Amino acid sequence: MLDNEELLFDELYEKTKDCGRTQFIKLLMEKARENQELKEINNRLYNENCKLREEHNITDISLLDENYGLQQKYLNAVVGYKTTMAEKEQLNSLVNSCQEEIRQLKKQLEEKEREFISYLEDGIKSSSTLDTTNKQTAMYIYSTALKRYKEIIGDIDDKK
Repeated sequence: MLDNEELLFDELYEKTKDCGRTQFIKLLMEKARENQELKEINNRLYNENCKLREEHNITDISLLDENYGLQQKYLNAVVGYKTTMAEKEQLNSLVNSCQEEIRQLKKQLEEKEREFISYLEDGIKSSSTLDTTNKQTAMYIYSTALKRYKEIIGDIDDKK
C-alpha cells in the first residue's frame, strides 16, 4: 500500500505544483483526515467482529474472517471512489484557475505588444521632423525594428 500512497502523492504533486503549494498542502491535510477516519472505521468494525464472535460463541471463524475481508475491500473501494472524485473536483478547480490566470497574462502580453508597436510607429512618425540624413536613418531603424518585431510575434490582431 505504501507504494500506491507514494505514487498518489507524486501524481498529486505533479498535477498541483504549478497552481499552488497551498492547494496541495490542503489536499494532503484532507487526505490525512480521511485516512484517520478510515482507521477509526476499521477499528470499530474489527471490535464489532470480535464482539459478535464472543456473543455467538463462534469457533469456526473462517466465514467471519471472509466477511470481514470483504467489508474491508468494500470500504476501501468506496473510500477510493470518493477520494478520486474529490481529487478530480479539486484538480478541475485548479485547472480552471490556472486557465484564467493564463488568459489574463496573455491579455497583458498583447497589450504590451501593442504598446511597443505603437512606440515604433510613433518613432517613424516623429522622425519626419529630422533633417534628411537623420530622417532616413531613423525611419530605416524604426521600420526595420517594427517589421522584425511583427515577424516574430505575428499579427497581434489575428491572435484574438
